[in-house]
Amino acid sequence: MRVPSILVVSLLVTTLPAAAIAKTRTLGIVYAADTSCPDERTFVALAHERVREWPDAASSPDLVARVEAREDAEGYVGRLSLEDSGRASIGTREIREARCDDVVLALAVFLAVALEASLSKSPPTNTPPTSENADAPAQPSARTAEQAPRISTPPKPARTRAIPWYVSAAAQMFSGRTALVAPGASLALEVRGTTPVAPFGALGVEAVPYSRVSRGRGHVKFGWTAVTAGLCVALGGPRQGDRAHPWEPWVCARGELGGLRASSDGYDVDRTRTRLWLSAGGQIGLGYWVDPRVALTAAGGLGFPIIRQTFALSAEPLFESPALTAELGIGVRWQIW
Repeated sequence: MRVPSILVVSLLVTTLPAAAIAKTRTLGIVYAADTSCPDERTFVALAHERVREWPDAASSPDLVARVEAREDAEGYVGRLSLEDSGRASIGTREIREARCDDVVLALAVFLAVALEASLSKSPPTNTPPTSENADAPAQPSARTAEQAPRISTPPKPARTRAIPWYVSAAAQMFSGRTALVAPGASLALEVRGTTPVAPFGALGVEAVPYSRVSRGRGHVKFGWTAVTAGLCVALGGPRQGDRAHPWEPWVCARGELGGLRASSDGYDVDRTRTRLWLSAGGQIGLGYWVDPRVALTAAGGLGFPIIRQTFALSAEPLFESPALTAELGIGVRWQIW
């Protein structure tokens, strides 16, 4: 567990009144969490393994634990609310982490420590308190003390969230890169913002591995590869609360730097030539987040070659870079960090 979670656990225990949690013999749990978070069974298992005596279930329990885990713009936030048998609030605490697994683990430890505290604060059934220890504060068990060291002024939990990195891959059709419309592929690494209007940068590679044009008794094979760089803005996406709006449109300004290769085959003298490719343009796209970390994408773009190359075969023009290129593709984007 991370240090911030431990500090908040200790805050939960040290700020509850000594008599607030009575001996807990029955327990009710009300659990609500995003679909990307661990389920109730996992939460109960995490808390159960940290408690010496797990309370029974009942329709009117001694203690009710209300648990929530949600995603917001800064990560995941969790809340544990404890209520006594009369449904009066005993205390509420929150935890914030970058991963929902860490939030649910912290909430499970919160509950476990509260249950352990109820055991340590209740005297033995057949041994009433004596005058020597009647006013002495109850001492936590060694297990409880180990899980939640008491500190006088715990610092505020850090609200840290790493800038997310994504990998995107797509199958595409390209026009204008080679003599014919040809299939290709793209692969890019993206670093993105976490706000609803999220800027992001992308660096990747696009390629048309093979395109062929027949002339006379032979043919010419074309291939195109370029490094791409883009500055983009996305609207919406997976970081808006409970993902009520999973659609994410985006727009990019892009540049391409690479090479266009032509190789003849089947003639008296076969040659291979590679020419510089330099282009600028834009792209628009739309993503659908099927999961907070995975999106299906569709995108199209236009480009304007800055250097227009010409290939000829025996003085006959074979291919000249057009003034405008286009591409269209479908793919996937997934978070890697």
